[in-house]
Amino acid sequence: MKKILFIIAASLMPVALSAQSAIDAYAMSQTDFRGTARFMAMGGAFGALGGDVTSMNQNPAGIGVYRSSDVSVTVDFDMQSAKSEDRSFSDKMDQTKVSCNSFGYIGAYRLNSDGLRTFNWGVSYNRSASKARAFRGQMRDLQSSLSNYIAGCVNDQGWTADELASADYATTSVPWINILAYDGSLINPRSDGKSFQGLYGDGTNGYGEYEVKEEGGVDEFNLSFGGNVKDVLYWGLSVGITDINYKTYTYYGEALDNAYINDDITGVGNVVMGSAMYALENYLHTTGTGFNLKLGVIARPNNMLRIGVAFHTPTYYSMKDAYNTSLGFDYSGQKSSVSTDYGETWYRLRTPWRFIGSLAGVIGTKGIISLDYERVAYDSMKLQDDYGNDYFDTNGDISNYYKGVNIIRIGAEYRVDPQLSLRAGYSYETSPVNDDALNNRIDIYTVSTTPAYGFDKDTQHFSFGAGYKFGKVYADIAYVHRTKEREYHAFSPVVAYGEASPSNLIKHNSDQIVATLGVRF
Repeated sequence: MKKILFIIAASLMPVALSAQSAIDAYAMSQTDFRGTARFMAMGGAFGALGGDVTSMNQNPAGIGVYRSSDVSVTVDFDMQSAKSEDRSFSDKMDQTKVSCNSFGYIGAYRLNSDGLRTFNWGVSYNRSASKARAFRGQMRDLQSSLSNYIAGCVNDQGWTADELASADYATTSVPWINILAYDGSLINPRSDGKSFQGLYGDGTNGYGEYEVKEEGGVDEFNLSFGGNVKDVLYWGLSVGITDINYKTYTYYGEALDNAYINDDITGVGNVVMGSAMYALENYLHTTGTGFNLKLGVIARPNNMLRIGVAFHTPTYYSMKDAYNTSLGFDYSGQKSSVSTDYGETWYRLRTPWRFIGSLAGVIGTKGIISLDYERVAYDSMKLQDDYGNDYFDTNGDISNYYKGVNIIRIGAEYRVDPQLSLRAGYSYETSPVNDDALNNRIDIYTVSTTPAYGFDKDTQHFSFGAGYKFGKVYADIAYVHRTKEREYHAFSPVVAYGEASPSNLIKHNSDQIVATLGVRF
């Protein structure tokens, strides 16, 4: 797909955000279904099983199950596709990523005690979320324009043309998207001198297009301790240190016929009909470090039944955003571009807390069936400035847009012989988005020069795999298929006027091959 317009210089000039939004908080709080090949082959349903390096990221009581030391490394081949759909038009982007999914060490120590049979400790690395994603598409037959949306915001906020013309990016309280739109003539003063209009009006038609490229992710390093009490109760504690390094490029453009263009010759407030094309490009680099605690227990009342409970505190982050943007435009053959200053913002983020309840049944010496339920409280996310003061409006948006998520994971393993095991699993995660937000019944506020946003729907994972033991060495492999749909919106609906936002349905699918090699000693 060719972009409508590309007049932006190779070295993009910067832009700023005034703060963070609920959309940003969710993007940085998401975690992925990731771990060792055995963990993923069984759908991640390990909360009552343990005995796997991924236990440190899920239910740390699983480290207490170990009777011998373990070291392992996992590699992930992730083949992704993203297909956008808009009526009869569709577009698709594919990419393949190879990464080290996790590695870890667990040391097991037997104690000469009738009570505490073992005391174990471990360290691990896990990529808890991969942000590698790319998609693009078109929005045919636009019924409005981003320029009109910005003009409406400027009018509601009461900014005048003189204030926008004289605004200094470094010191102004004017939202940067307003200044950029004014400088790029996306919005034009009406003849009354007190309000603005966009490019779209009676008789205007056209289409929009977008592209998003993301890379990076969230890495977590865990230090865990656990033990075995009389082979009946297993306990564990993990301290997690997390690191975010996330880069995103977003592009949105429109091509409009019979657009309402300001006529510089006849004066302010006069418009002429013509063609209008513009392209808005943004770059964002988010970094941050945080910490969390995970607590868990596993009870083994008899040889057949395991019961697990785990609680994850929120991750408390110190964050930094660096960002830039540029706007290129072509009005009836008159081309130019504008850009803004460089911007950086420091802030704090508290991610959701998590609760996991688990059951597992052991069938003789051959089979295991396990079930996990997880609750992720996305409505409990919180944003603060760098001094710890709440962003009250944004935190209100979080509770308006998001809700708690329910995750069900089911896994099974069958031991064909002492060396070979076969595994299968399934997981289902509900949408984190409130119905009013998902169905265009409330306005969606963003604070950056990227008014676009996406809302995730349900997510499913289907998996199977196998494991083989060579004495003390073991090798596991898993295949995982993920399906997820997302509603991608160019900008917020305007509920007061009954205007829905231009949107596409994005179908994200991925096929992962995960391989783990380890040694127990």
